Amino acid sequence: MGTEISGSTGIDKIQNNAVDIADLSATGTASASTFLRGDNSWTTVDTFTLPTQSGNAGKFLTTDASTASWAEAGKILQIVTATSDANHETSSTSFQPSGLTASITPSSTSSKIFITASFGTETWGNPANAIGIYTIYHDQTTNLGQSGWGFGTQSGTNQQSPYYHSRAVCSINYVHSPGSVAEADYGIYHRMNASSCGSKLGPGKASITLMEIAG
Repeated sequence: MGTEISGSTGIDKIQNNAVDIADLSATGTASASTFLRGDNSWTTVDTFTLPTQSGNAGKFLTTDASTASWAEAGKILQIVTATSDANHETSSTSFQPSGLTASITPSSTSSKIFITASFGTETWGNPANAIGIYTIYHDQTTNLGQSGWGFGTQSGTNQQSPYYHSRAVCSINYVHSPGSVAEADYGIYHRMNASSCGSKLGPGKASITLMEIAG
């Protein structure tokens, strides 16, 4: 590295274009794929490949931590519907599967699943306890409703001595974020407030619909 005597100060001055990379004290390795940071270290430049923009107007860029892609928030990506004509009765005070289920495989971990279900119900038993309770389970293990009362109840209103006996049509709407691209199962479960009474999903056609919403 060459120097010269400065006429104004009388001290050594580094000549222009005289500093080589080898003269720097920086750590790391200088190369075509590194840059010199402010902490005096050579650092690799992160590479990023932008997905094709053709045909993706109005979309936003997202990533699954390894690959970038375009997505549309709020767009319905797929719909799955299941129906059942079967009746399912229970007198259990613990939530039991009704057999009304549907499965969906999200395309992204950021997707949300909008669940809507409609089904007929019938309850009977002692007037004080003839309360049917209904909820949605995710993958047969997670109650998406309130732990004890699910998403709501249906109780007898027409007395047929000495018991109440009532029919109704119930519906549940809920948005769930599974946070996974694994297949997700959703099913309607029900229970009774007291084991001396009964609840039935049916008669009539019951349905459950799952819609994947882009997150």
